[in-house]
Amino acid sequence: MRTQRSMGLELVWALVFGLIGPGAAHAFGISVAPTAILLNPKTGFAHLELSNQSNLTRRFTVEAADPQQTACYRVSPRQISLPPDGSQVVRLQYTCKMEDIQENSLLYFTELPADPQAGATPVQLQFRLRLGLKVKTQQSTLGTLF
Repeated sequence: MRTQRSMGLELVWALVFGLIGPGAAHAFGISVAPTAILLNPKTGFAHLELSNQSNLTRRFTVEAADPQQTACYRVSPRQISLPPDGSQVVRLQYTCKMEDIQENSLLYFTELPADPQAGATPVQLQFRLRLGLKVKTQQSTLGTLF
């Protein structure tokens, strides 16, 4: 039987290896592509796709690592709901000055608690996923391919 600590370590390894791999990152039934948020330097727009390969509906919100930067992002939809085997395109716009983006800024996709009516009981241990994606300004289309 796996302990809570060993399951926590598995989550860390899944996030580490999932986020540095090419293409899409996968962790506990959730994948995201691309693995970084590439903002268009002229418009501040970006998009990515979250997919749910689990058999439960998963819900996420988006927040910046720096709380003051969270207000600089418009996210659509504001609360992401992923049905089982479903996906959602998430659109983002950075509304502050582009030069205010720090080199290592992150946006976190934080899973919300499961709906009690979805089958989880109050005594059941639940893991909530928090995916951190780097925010970068897209220099050129060709440069983002490599």
